[in-house]
Order: sequence, then structure tokens, then C-alpha cells
Amino acid sequence: MIYSIWQRHWPDSGEAFCSCSDVIFT
Repeated sequence: MIYSIWQRHWPDSGEAFCSCSDVIFT
């Protein structure tokens, strides 16, 4: 589940750092 969200957010935002935090927070 986290992998799906991470991959989806990563390419969407383009920032791994922000994505990592977003996924953990959600």
C-alpha cells in the first residue's frame, strides 16, 4: 500500500523527500 502511494506521489510531485514524509504521515 505504501509502495503504491509512494510511487504515485513521487512522480506526481517530483520530490522523493516530500513524498517520503507524505506517505509516512498518511
